[in-house]
Formats: sequence, C-alpha cells, structure tokens
Amino acid sequence: MGPERYRLIAATREHHDPRLIRQLEAAQERADTVSTNMLVALASTIADRMEETANLWNSEAINQDAYLNDLPMSQEPDKQKRYQELQAEVEGSNKQYGPKLSAIFRQADDVRREILQKLPPTSRTAEDKEMETKFSAFRKAPTLRRSVGSQDAGYIRQLGQRLSKETQ
Repeated sequence: MGPERYRLIAATREHHDPRLIRQLEAAQERADTVSTNMLVALASTIADRMEETANLWNSEAINQDAYLNDLPMSQEPDKQKRYQELQAEVEGSNKQYGPKLSAIFRQADDVRREILQKLPPTSRTAEDKEMETKFSAFRKAPTLRRSVGSQDAGYIRQLGQRLSKETQ
C-alpha cells in the first residue's frame, strides 16, 4: 500500500466516517493479499528460472571443463586448435548464460527483499542473513560463474513458502 492510501485513511479518520474507514481498510486488506500472493508466485517462478539457467550453464561448463582437462597440452596443431575452440565455447557459454543469470539473480534479490519486509522480524533466520550478504555482494560485483544454483533457487522458493504460511 502506498503512502497516499495511508494519508487517505488518516484523513478519513479525522472526519470520523466509519463506513468509509471500513471500506478503505477492506480495500487495503485485499491489496495486501494480492501483493502477498504475487510475491509467493514470483518467488517460485524466479527460483525455477534461476535453477534452470544455472543448471544449463553448469552442464555446458562441466562438459567444456572435462574436454579441456582431457586434452594433453602438446605442440600438435590439432590439439592446440581444439583447445582454442573449447576456450571459445567456454567464453560463448559465459556470455550467453552469465548476463541471463545475473538478471534473474537481481530479480530474485528484489523479491527476497519484498518478502522479508512482509515477514515478521521474529520469523527471520540465520539463512536470511547469509543470503542477504550473498545478494549484497553480488549487487556490488555482479559476476557469476557457476556460483548460483540449486541452493540459491531453493532459498528463494522456500522464502515464498514461508510468506505463504505466515499469511494464511
């Protein structure tokens, strides 16, 4: 609810119109419920996208790393050429998935912040603090390389579930 609604409710209370006050409070309650439901749905959707993108990137990177490690370093032109090709593939994967995952991670951070504002302070956990540090560090230096994955997606998903349980 925006500050303008609070001012409207406060102004209405000054005029002592109980009917209008009840209507405004009911509208506020509906808006809060919709907002909460949207955050819960967003948390799940963003977590799925984060996990899917990270898994695709990790899968490509693992395969590329395996091929790179299997290539013996020698002066044979074929092996050197294949090494350079694999390095180009790695760079291509990083360019493809890095920005995508960074954008998803920023969205997840925005949802994380909104959910934590809606949760009562007593329901916060040590993991919330750890993830706040991780997300904050990412915001300062947004570079990802296979460092985001199931744990981060699981946290965002679980955070949405916590909000859903708190507001039932």
